Amino acid sequence: MNRSSSLTFAAIGAIACVIGAVLFELLFPLKAGSATLEIKSSSIALLIDTSGSMRDDDKISEVKRAASEYVAKQAGVPGVNGLAVVRFSSDAQTVSPLSTDTDAHQRAISSFRADGATEMADGLEEAATALSGTQSGVARTILLFTDGQPGSNQESLADAQDRTRVVAERLRASDVRLLAVGTSDSDAEFLASLTGDSALVFPTDAGSFAQAFGRADQKIKQLFASSSSGRAGRGFSDALILGALVTLFLGTALLIAENTLALRGRWWRDLAWVTPISA
Repeated sequence: MNRSSSLTFAAIGAIACVIGAVLFELLFPLKAGSATLEIKSSSIALLIDTSGSMRDDDKISEVKRAASEYVAKQAGVPGVNGLAVVRFSSDAQTVSPLSTDTDAHQRAISSFRADGATEMADGLEEAATALSGTQSGVARTILLFTDGQPGSNQESLADAQDRTRVVAERLRASDVRLLAVGTSDSDAEFLASLTGDSALVFPTDAGSFAQAFGRADQKIKQLFASSSSGRAGRGFSDALILGALVTLFLGTALLIAENTLALRGRWWRDLAWVTPISA
């Protein structure tokens, strides 16, 4: 092959690579932010049920201790960008806004009183609002504690559950992660419908609230790691697909060029076996 033919081969190969790369971008467009957004930390809204049923067996005192202990353990922990404390009963309220101020969170928790209904949907909405100041690249997580079913005197249990599910599904669709700690008086299956995964529901009972919060905390930390590794895996698969497309176009283009320049005139027959191998 002379110098002219070599240069022609090089030009054809370069063009084929460009075509393969452009086709990859058209078929597998990069989602906005996915190249730089790597979740390594999370802001957490601690959402606590303070309805009247929490007076039974003094559950309110135990959850206050467990929640206070949970907050203390988050201080200075890598991966925890900040916490907010939210309570709900007949209404919902952010009692301590998103921050790393452990003392403020614990003071807010100590003020909890058990009274009223269980407006869980409102609680989820309020918790999401409390997380709205989370910076880009930081996950948003709601850790819910409840001892019962959602609802009030104004609606049936089924209607209250449906309304709460709608809110939870909307939050998950906006990349808010939900985990739930529920006593035996709650409905684990219903809580799983809120979180989207039964593995994100942590059953508990009197005397073991703190342990359940601990298990939920471990799961949140695992979600940090899985978010990061998932993005790394996606990048590797992209590289494989890009390489395959470039190889396909490069192999096919050089095959046609070689046969044409050599005046063999049978490149179209060679495509029957070379192109599938390239693919």
